Amino acid sequence: MFPSRPAMETVSTAYINRLPNEILSMIFEIVYELDDEQYGERFYPPPRSSTSRGSVASILVLRWVSRRFRFIVNDLDFWRSCHFDLMELFELPNPTPFRNAQFVITLLKDESIVFALSPKSSWVFLDVDTFFTTLINVPAMCENTRKIEFNKLKVGLGFAIDRLSLFSCLVQLSILIDSYPGSETLVNFDAIVRSCPLLQGLDIRLMIDYCGSLENAAFLRSLSVSFKPWAPGVRLSSALFPLKSAHVLSKFMIDHRVANLDDFDYELFEPFVNLTSFSTRCFTPEFCDLLSNGEFFLRTLKIRVLPEYWEAFSTVPILPDLFFASSLERLRKLCFSVDCGTDLRDPGFPFNEFEAIIHAITSLRCLETLELTMVLQLSWCDRFAQLRNLKLLMYNIPALPRCRGT
Repeated sequence: MFPSRPAMETVSTAYINRLPNEILSMIFEIVYELDDEQYGERFYPPPRSSTSRGSVASILVLRWVSRRFRFIVNDLDFWRSCHFDLMELFELPNPTPFRNAQFVITLLKDESIVFALSPKSSWVFLDVDTFFTTLINVPAMCENTRKIEFNKLKVGLGFAIDRLSLFSCLVQLSILIDSYPGSETLVNFDAIVRSCPLLQGLDIRLMIDYCGSLENAAFLRSLSVSFKPWAPGVRLSSALFPLKSAHVLSKFMIDHRVANLDDFDYELFEPFVNLTSFSTRCFTPEFCDLLSNGEFFLRTLKIRVLPEYWEAFSTVPILPDLFFASSLERLRKLCFSVDCGTDLRDPGFPFNEFEAIIHAITSLRCLETLELTMVLQLSWCDRFAQLRNLKLLMYNIPALPRCRGT
């Protein structure tokens, strides 16, 4: 017979409960990382009907196991990650923004989840309902948030921008416009400047239309604006220039395919003396003059010449002169793409102009990264040996029709 246990001794628990919290934290982190529908790791509650089935992230299921598990899960780092989104914890059957917001309200009734989310400094929102719900139920959000991304809000974009005035230290704002018919697409620059007076980084993608001006944005260090390709009525104007940020703006990107440039004053670039990065996928002769005469020193340059503007560049060959400009003397990274709109097999293909461009680019002695998308002749390759600091060279050669390789 076994000796009897002391009166105060308890029966041994499950082996997993004998593990220290540090080990359980590592295990739970792995569970969260692998929580993907593709691998069947999510929990699927019994469906209420034969046509609907939702799922819950396994990390939430772990919180239901015991008080100890809940404490450990609440202390994991993913809650505060800039990539974490509350919406990834569940998938509702027949979801709508309103139903998703209702479920978020249910989650945020748990004070421990609110406490875990409070230090989070970066948020991503797919609809205005979830944004407003989170804003109301996580009070510390207004104090600790430094970056917000609105991703394809179908409605309520203006409402959401106005509510950004509640955030005391918001410095990064990213907006991806939903171009689906019926969605709200107008971006109000005045509202952004008014609601985010401390903004340092602004990224707007697939923009169709805008109103107001960025002129009074005083602290912008990075500005990235891209328009929806081939969107009708796209116009570029001086409202895109944050003139009060002239001495702090270091990165500027503007991307458009076809646009009305009548109201676009290139001379407004002159005050931006600290600009170190510039990129555009619609490089015009005016932009070329701007870079050639600028008083800044670029470290990164990404430009693309479209067929619509090649004739203007080839009539007066100013592209090679660009790379001899003083503003590019310290250039470290260059991404250059050019399409002249002429078939490579055409007898009149301008190989001489392209060769002059290669000779000019290989005069940039400080280049470390070079990515080219243009025609190549083997006789030009020796020129790249002159780039003594070059660490990476990517040369994308346009393929001929019916050719298998490039």
